Amino acid sequence: MRAEGHPYIHIERLTTFYEGLVCAFLWVRNGVIPAALAHGTAIFLLASALV
Repeated sequence: MRAEGHPYIHIERLTTFYEGLVCAFLWVRNGVIPAALAHGTAIFLLASALV
């Protein structure tokens, strides 16, 4: 089954892309620890919104 028309798939991809950009920016500016914390926080917030 293809999910081309499903809006949640596109939102998920955009959210993942944006989170990746934020983590990359933090990694370049501040190092690995802040990037890892931001990544973990984003996963937690996305997962807690689904529950």
